[in-house]
Amino acid sequence: MVYKLSKNNLNTKYVFVALCFIFLPVALLVSCLGISRKPEVVYKYDEYLKTTPEIRVLLLEDVNEAEISISQPYSISNSDSTIELAQGIVLPNSKIRLESGKFLIESVASPGILKEAGSVIETDGEIRIASRSNGGFIALNKTKYLGKLLFIPQGKDRFSVLEEIGIEEYLPGVVGSEIPERWQDDAIFAQVVAARSYVVYQKKINGNSRFDIGKLGLAYNGSFTNQLKINEIVAKTRGVVMVYDWGILPGYFHSTCGGHTEDINMVFGLKSIP
Repeated sequence: MVYKLSKNNLNTKYVFVALCFIFLPVALLVSCLGISRKPEVVYKYDEYLKTTPEIRVLLLEDVNEAEISISQPYSISNSDSTIELAQGIVLPNSKIRLESGKFLIESVASPGILKEAGSVIETDGEIRIASRSNGGFIALNKTKYLGKLLFIPQGKDRFSVLEEIGIEEYLPGVVGSEIPERWQDDAIFAQVVAARSYVVYQKKINGNSRFDIGKLGLAYNGSFTNQLKINEIVAKTRGVVMVYDWGILPGYFHSTCGGHTEDINMVFGLKSIP
């Protein structure tokens, strides 16, 4: 038996198809709008901490000398800043080294200029060098740092250097070293949040260590930067971190993946995240 569609049946079919094309996009749009109205949850450490966390970053390890200069007023004190050992208006380009447990700061000779007498810092153990100017920096081996520099003896004639700095002041130097400033804002935003989460996590697990971030922890070319776009995004996202199961997410990232990624359990032996 052969059935034939009548003209009325064909019209009904076409109307039904047309209504599907009209109402399906509308339904999807309404659904999306409904989702977007849900409040976004943003986790900030500022909500749980009274002050911005400070970290210690390893800059130099087990060296016999370093080059240092400060173009603003500065002070040199013992490790806990209770005793001032020296101060000055500027510190010209100088070499700092450790001799028999005592730090010696000696200006570098320039052609035609006599070398000034060196300054011996008499102290048992560590010294802390800080700029006294707001926004002032210390140049160590030609890299500029906003934080206080802590010089730690490693035997009689070798030492290591740490920078003590707030996390938010540290981040621009990391992000500017990891990705170009010309990249899209969203990419920089993601990098800032990932780096901040990583730093907060490292501070948490390295609570008993002399430093929180090692030399190979993050790319870092100094905390004194002039990358205005990156500085602005760091400020806009202040305190924002990644959280999973009410714990800080480490925020691991990489510059090169070789075409694919891998489960964190296979790389670092940490708990996998579904």
